[in-house]
Amino acid sequence: MKKVFLILALMSTALLNAQTDTTITEEPKHFYEIDLLSRNVWRGIDFGNYSPSVVGVFGYAPFDGMEVGVFGITTLLGTNAGYGNTFNVYASYKYKMFKLTVDDYYFNGDASNLPTKYEDWEDTHFLEARLKIEHKGVYIEGGYTLAGGELYNIETDTFNNTQGAYIEAGYKGEHFAIFAGGITAPSALNFHDEAGIINTGIKYMNTIEKLNDLPFEIGVYYNPNYDNIAPVGLPRIGYGQNAFNFLVAIIL
Repeated sequence: MKKVFLILALMSTALLNAQTDTTITEEPKHFYEIDLLSRNVWRGIDFGNYSPSVVGVFGYAPFDGMEVGVFGITTLLGTNAGYGNTFNVYASYKYKMFKLTVDDYYFNGDASNLPTKYEDWEDTHFLEARLKIEHKGVYIEGGYTLAGGELYNIETDTFNNTQGAYIEAGYKGEHFAIFAGGITAPSALNFHDEAGIINTGIKYMNTIEKLNDLPFEIGVYYNPNYDNIAPVGLPRIGYGQNAFNFLVAIIL
């Protein structure tokens, strides 16, 4: 727990210092978003036994480029075996074409697979640093686990939860997006025990153009590394049920 707060504190201090010599052009602002999903899909893995899910985001932007917030997903129907719910605390800073983000991920588990407790920071949380470079819709992003996830280290000789970096590249336009992402080595945060491409997809986004428009997204996702979804040696209960996933999201 101390490691998590120390890294977040150091990052916040550095970002605040970086802002000292720049001009603040906007007042601090709060924002939120609620999305309804036909299913929860994250980095090539479906969670919650295909249950419709709801996403909530609340953030605060103290100045241009800086953002802190919380992000949560929960299933709405049926039994999710503890794998439909996720909670994330994040901090990010964007400067021109570069964006640095630190995330604290928590994935809820239960006795049917892996029992977890939110207050058990070292075992059940993942602290990840991500750097994204984007220019005219084309981007590349890399993320690496800095700490945590010890509970998922089932076989330490073959599966180290901090080995694998996640790398994604793609293009996001006004209405269409296409991307591919993979890991360089086994990664508990990314729920895979072998390196490879884990997350490919294409999306269509309908943005608000009129007052009565309803913004939504439609996406098709495929995981080429589906057979190697982790944790090693445990049954897939509530997650990783299909290599192909079709997703509809309505943004409220």
